[in-house]
Amino acid sequence: MTMLRFPLLIIAFLIAMSPSAAQTQPQAPKREFRGAWMHIIGQSQYAAMTPQQTQAYLRHQLNSLQAAGCNAVIWQIRPQADAAYPSSLEPWSRYISGTAGVAPSPAWDPLRFMITEAHSRGMELHAWINPYRVTASKGEMPAPGHIYYRHPEWFLAYADGKIYFDPGLPQSRDFICQVVTDIITSYDVDAIHMDDYFYPYPVEGVDFPDDASYTAYGEGMERGDWRRHNVDLLIEQLHHTIAAIKPWVRLGISPFGVWRNIKSDPTEAAPMPCSATTRSTPTASSGLGSDGSIIWCRNSTGNWSTGAHRHWNSHTGGAAMPTAVTCTTVSRFTTS
Repeated sequence: MTMLRFPLLIIAFLIAMSPSAAQTQPQAPKREFRGAWMHIIGQSQYAAMTPQQTQAYLRHQLNSLQAAGCNAVIWQIRPQADAAYPSSLEPWSRYISGTAGVAPSPAWDPLRFMITEAHSRGMELHAWINPYRVTASKGEMPAPGHIYYRHPEWFLAYADGKIYFDPGLPQSRDFICQVVTDIITSYDVDAIHMDDYFYPYPVEGVDFPDDASYTAYGEGMERGDWRRHNVDLLIEQLHHTIAAIKPWVRLGISPFGVWRNIKSDPTEAAPMPCSATTRSTPTASSGLGSDGSIIWCRNSTGNWSTGAHRHWNSHTGGAAMPTAVTCTTVSRFTTS
């Protein structure tokens, strides 16, 4: 069959033991993380293929990454509170079978397949999840049997037309950790990974409707600080959840590495170690709740790493072309 192609965001970042080690080792480091994100959201080709064709396609992608020198693949398995694997907690992803809540036919387990294929090539398999997003388009509803219908009070509909877990509720954090527990106990994944999607991208002039949870749990904090704290609480709970079950499984996050940009806040952009004189948007401080990335940059006291998305504008022929590069930071959470 003719192999389909879709963009792979190739990333490479260095894992260093300490800043002093980096200064004394100008040559290539002994160990590098060279990974690629492979997303399923928005992909329609899987539903149009037989399982055998899908497997051949995925093998082709893995072979291409191996030939490019990658030693890890970050594969999206939970784009919108669904599953690219058999799950008793969440419905099958429509990006696998074509219909949300319906298993592929004949039945097979894409996540187990990807783990086996990646490991056979000497590559790590990082399971990529999106924590809060439940629907990805306006008017879309979760599949029948989704936790949304049993606990609608855990969810919020925003002005972008999408549904999200309420990040301010402990029940939301507990359920997300339950999903991760199921993944790491059922599969030999090397890491759990999240990207930049936490709170939704702000709709101009419309605040996220979390008044009820803020009233219940805000404890006098400023609303923005409280939202950032909610994301911190999720990350910390995930860390301890994973460490208690399989401490060798890592937790990775890729928030936007641009803390502030010179266009929106010239006074704050320059001094930040994870920012620069860029006009790139969005920034980590633009309402997503992942502002903690600047704290992770500043506090090198943890035991897992964060490869941050940094999007810069390079001008070619007058047009702004976004180019993604990454940095490495270390989490503040420890295995106490």
